[in-house]
Amino acid sequence: MHALKSVSGTAGVLTLMVFAAGLLSACDVVPGSEAWCDKMAKKDKTSWSMEDAKTYAEECVIDPAKEDLKDMKDDISQ
Repeated sequence: MHALKSVSGTAGVLTLMVFAAGLLSACDVVPGSEAWCDKMAKKDKTSWSMEDAKTYAEECVIDPAKEDLKDMKDDISQ
């Protein structure tokens, strides 16, 4: 009977580990983050959804360009 508890405990731990790994893999990079932008830049553009394209344009192209322009303006005015 003790051996059955040991197997059950091991199976429970393995099940928990698989469940935790599933949760972690579901928590992919946050859309719009630098890691997400890098990932999307390497991904085939034909596989992007419309939402991916919109988010990429806003967060990875337009917003960084605005920040660069703001920084340049600040540098000039100093």
